[in-house]
Amino acid sequence: MNINEIYLKISNFKLLANKDYSSFYALSGVLGGILTYAFGGWSGLLELLIIVFAVDYITGCLAALKTGKGLIWYT
Repeated sequence: MNINEIYLKISNFKLLANKDYSSFYALSGVLGGILTYAFGGWSGLLELLIIVFAVDYITGCLAALKTGKGLIWYT
C-alpha cells in the first residue's frame, strides 16, 4: 500500500467524522432506554462480560505494542 492510498483512507475517515449523527444518537438512546425498561436493567453477569471484553482488548493492545505487531490499520 503506497502513501496515496493511505492518504485517501485518512481523508475518507475525516469526511465521515464531519457528518452530524446527533439524530442517530438520540434515536439509539431512546431505543436503548425503551429496551432497558422492557427487559430490565443490567445483570451482574452482563457487567462482568463487558469488563472481561475490556480487559481482553486492553491486554491485546499492550501485547501488540510489546511485540511490535498489529495496531496498524493500513497494512
